[in-house]
Amino acid sequence: MTTDLCWSCQQRPAVPGYAARVRLQKHLGYSPAILGVDKEYLETVVVVPLCRSCGRAWPASNIFDGVAGCSGCLVVVLFIVGAITAIRELLWSVAAVIAVAGTVIAVLVKWYEIRHRPKEAGLRHPHTYPEVGDLVDKGYKIQN
Repeated sequence: MTTDLCWSCQQRPAVPGYAARVRLQKHLGYSPAILGVDKEYLETVVVVPLCRSCGRAWPASNIFDGVAGCSGCLVVVLFIVGAITAIRELLWSVAAVIAVAGTVIAVLVKWYEIRHRPKEAGLRHPHTYPEVGDLVDKGYKIQN
């Protein structure tokens, strides 16, 4: 743990594992390519210190986003496996049950994330962090 205060609530100490990572991108120009034109970007990431409670308020900044993303990928993989087994007429019902289970897992993760968001008023969004604002003023655009 660090001694920095949480940006969002300004009350609790920041915890590195719950820091928000704000991705920014600035369009630099175009360059010729073999099949058209490539866009050139300058990308950067600003780390915004958050406490555990506030870190849960911003899904892109914590583990729940990764878990929900993994669950979503699992659902897609299981649907593909289900389709393959259905085509081969082998254990299609088992594959369907597994796909439904993956969907239930994804829904439960999202429910948990929403349920555990802080309910305090006056929380500041990570996009209002001074370093993010400075980069936006210089032409960067927020990507998440």
